[in-house]
Formats: sequence, C-alpha cells, structure tokens
Amino acid sequence: MIDWLVFTVASVVSNTPVPIAFDPVMLQFARSHPGDQAWMAVVVGALGAGVGGMSETVAFRFLGRPLPVLATAVRLVPSGPWFYPWTAAMALTPIPFTVVRVAACLGHARPGLYGLAIVVGRLPRHAAIVYLASTVVFPSWVGPLTLALAVSPLLWILGRRAAERAG
Repeated sequence: MIDWLVFTVASVVSNTPVPIAFDPVMLQFARSHPGDQAWMAVVVGALGAGVGGMSETVAFRFLGRPLPVLATAVRLVPSGPWFYPWTAAMALTPIPFTVVRVAACLGHARPGLYGLAIVVGRLPRHAAIVYLASTVVFPSWVGPLTLALAVSPLLWILGRRAAERAG
C-alpha cells in the first residue's frame, strides 16, 4: 500500500516544477508490480500527471506573479484551442515539458483542459514504459539506478543551494 502512495505522490509532484523525473519511477514500479498492477499504474500515473499540471496552473495564477522573461520564451507556443493538442503531443514525448508548463501558467490554458491534455499524452507514454518493463529483461542493478536518476536533479539542486549558503 505504501508503494502505491509513494507512486501516486511522485506522479503528481513530478508534473510540477519539482525536478523529479517520472519515467524512471514508472519503469521501476512496472518492473516490481507485474501484470494488472503495472497497467493500473499507467492510469494512476497519467491521472497524477494531469492533477499535477492542473494544480500547478491554479497555484501559479493564485500567486499572480508576472514573469516577463518567461513570457518571451513562449511566444511561439500555440494558443487557443490548438494549445491542448500541442500539450498532449508534448506530454507524449520525452522532450522537457518546461515550455508547456510556462505557457499554461502564463494563461494559455484552462486548468481542467490542460490536465486532460496531459493525461491524454501521458497514457500512451506510460503504457509504452510498462510494455517495455514487461518484455525486456533488465539486469538487477537497473532498478536502483533508475530511481537514483529520477531524484538526481533534485539532489543536485539541493546540494548546490547548501553549498551557496555555506560559501
């Protein structure tokens, strides 16, 4: 039960600015939970991604901080109804989601539709990861390595901040 709780929290948190890569978490979870549980994780992971995206846009709008530097970075992002298919396509790929996230937070998206577009894009991506985990035989050291890679960006940032404060 605790593994599902951690997995669900990771699926939400990894779709916010917290730098945790979710694909390695999904891979390890699928390897350690075969069969129906792994396929259920596809749905839970995609829904968690949608909730993370929706909560991020709501929180950003609540804070209401204008960031003109970010606004110039998303000039070429589709707006209006084309924003949602573009979001789903970006959620399907392993391309960093930062530009989509910034565009959504700057007002290009309605939180509910944005979350739904993320779910639509993440479902096939997570299904592909589960399929790979069930068909490809990985060495035993791959599991711990994937989890270490998932949290390494967060650990690097925390370490860098601690070094800046100490120095």
